[in-house]
Order: sequence, then structure tokens, then C-alpha cells
Amino acid sequence: MEIVSTAPKETIWNKNYVLCMLVSASSAFAQSMFNPAMPVYGSTIGLSADVIGLITCIATFICMFGRGISGKYSDIMSKKKLVYIGLIFSLCGYGLFFFVNSFPVFFIARVLQTVGFGMQTTVLSALAITVVPSSRISSAIAIFSVASSLAQCFAPNIGTNLAYTGSYSILFTSAFLLLLLSAILIFCINEGEIQTIQRVKSGRKKFSLQNIICFPAIPAAILLLFNGLIHTCITSYLSLYGIEKNLPNVGIFFTINAIAMIAIRPVVGKICDSKPLALIIIPGYLAEMATGIILATSSQMIFVYLAAIFYGLGFGSVMAAIQIMAVRSVGPSRRGEANGTYYVGGDIGLAIGAYIAGAIINISGTSMMYWFMASMAALSLVFYFGYCAKKKER
Repeated sequence: MEIVSTAPKETIWNKNYVLCMLVSASSAFAQSMFNPAMPVYGSTIGLSADVIGLITCIATFICMFGRGISGKYSDIMSKKKLVYIGLIFSLCGYGLFFFVNSFPVFFIARVLQTVGFGMQTTVLSALAITVVPSSRISSAIAIFSVASSLAQCFAPNIGTNLAYTGSYSILFTSAFLLLLLSAILIFCINEGEIQTIQRVKSGRKKFSLQNIICFPAIPAAILLLFNGLIHTCITSYLSLYGIEKNLPNVGIFFTINAIAMIAIRPVVGKICDSKPLALIIIPGYLAEMATGIILATSSQMIFVYLAAIFYGLGFGSVMAAIQIMAVRSVGPSRRGEANGTYYVGGDIGLAIGAYIAGAIINISGTSMMYWFMASMAALSLVFYFGYCAKKKER
């Protein structure tokens, strides 16, 4: 007689996980409205594309240290408190944008906003995987960012349109209110006993650079660095591409891109629960490469739509897979630290990429910048193949 198991299937869906996703979505909506609007807004106070890129570069490097520290301390103290600290930084930054009229004020506001958002994303993702069954962590990571991807369906397009119409007070007010909503939602999350247990096991270690960099997660961080170089060409400069190519509705790229990301994420999670990550990472980078080539060689909206589909599938796949790669490289007590190191790689890529992309635009225009984007996707594949070969040798 066959015995049928009646054990309940483990699920990631619970109140705390959903609240983490909602906080992530609210913060991401604010940030995603801001990013594409900043180059256009900066030009209204006399800042060129390369200067705005330099500001983003410096702000992101400062954010890098905030991520490393918050990732480390999320393993040994309350994650909710760390998220609140990040929210305070972001609220100060968004509030300061109401008074921006010069380079120094713009710089300070951008730094506060970037550092705060970096802390929030690092700690929220670490918090989310502590409230789900360990056997479903890959799915939890892949699906977690669906909320922020959903925000990207609308936010960048809204931000781009507000920038084109000069409605910056609406942009700043909306972002500020979204951060207040995040603060209310994070208050409702119950960290629970699992957080207490982790803090007791982890203990408080003496602060040092070695203690905030998780070396097993560095390969994943390097892959995210390349993805940062790629992603900044989209988030920071697609609005300028639209102006150069006379495509006023280019913001629809972000909506199509986000829909594609939302569609692919559950599939990625299911595959990564049981299959090699290479099945996701290699096609993902090929799709990102195709995006750069399409944007570099075309100037019609139909190709923008096609590029958005490729980028949504590629970026959505790669981001989930390499974060899973980082988390798998360590034990449960270091997942926050691994997350911090992983995101540091992305910060470096975004920082360098923002400046390089801005400089390329000033010299050769946006088409050459998107060739640069395609070449970074190709370089990512070269690194990943080398990493896989080295790992196989061991």
C-alpha cells in the first residue's frame, strides 16, 4: 500500500515576507522615478552629463561603504533599525532636493539619497530571506524583487515625463511621501525569534574591513559590478537617448522592461532551486548584450520595445541568479554580510559606469555608449566562464 505524504508544502508567502516586498516596492518606486530624471534636472541648473555622472559616481562609492557596514551589522543587530537609518538618510536627501539651486546642494542631496537607498535594499533582502523556509531561499530571492520590478513598470516613465514637463516639485513630493509609507510598513514587520537567534550566534565582532567584506561572495560581486556598468546606461541615460533620437515616448521602455522582469523571475527561482545557475546567467548576459546592440544601431520605437523585452528578460534573470550565487557561498549567519558584499559590486559598477557613460555621451553620443554596454555584457560572460573553469579545477 502506497503511503502518501500529508506534510504541508513549504511556502515563502507570509505576512513578513509580503511586507518586506511592499517596503522594497515603495522605496524602489521613489528611486526609479528619480534616476532617469536626474540628468535632465541637473541640466536645468547648468550641470553637464559628465558632471552629473561624476556626482553619481562619488555618491555611489560612498554608498558602497554604507552597504558593506549595514550588510555586516544586519547579521548581529536589528534589521528593522538599520532599514530605519537608511530611510532617514533618504528622507533627508529627498527633502533637500526642494532647495537645490547649485552644484554643492545637488551633490549633498544625491549622496544622502543614494546612501539611504543602498542601506535599505541591502538589509531588506537579508531580512526577507530570514522569514522564509531555508529550502525556498532561491525562490524567495528571485521573487522578492518582483515588487520593485513592478514599481519599475510605472516609476521611470513617470519620472521621465515629469522631467520633460519640468514638474520637479511633484517628483520630489511624491518620492518623499513614498519613503514615509515605507517607514510605516517596516514598523509592521515582526523580525521574530529567528533574528534573535542569529544575533546570539553571530556575536559582536571587532569592526574591520575584513569583517565587512565577505570574500566567498566576491565572484558574485564582480558579476554585479559588470551588471552595474550595464544598468547605468539604461537607468541614467535612456532619457538623453530619447532626446538625441527624437523619441519622446522612450520612457515606455521601463514599463515593458519591468513586465518582462516580472514574468521571468518566478521561472528563474524555480530553476535555481534545483538546476545549475549557468542555465540562467549565460542566456541572461546574452540578452543584455542584444539590448545594447539594438539601442546602438536603431532609432525607432519598435526597436526600443524589442530592446526593453530583451533587457527585462536578461537583467531579471542575471540579477536573481548572481544574488543566489552570493547567498549560497556562505552559511546562514553570514547572509547579510554576503548581501552587503554583493551589492558593493553593483555600487562600484554603477559609480564607474555613470561617469564613463556620461563621458562617452559627451564625446560620441548615446549610440557609442550602448556599444559600450554591449561590450560589458560580453566581458561578463568571459569572467563567468573563467570563474566556472577555475571552480571546476578545484
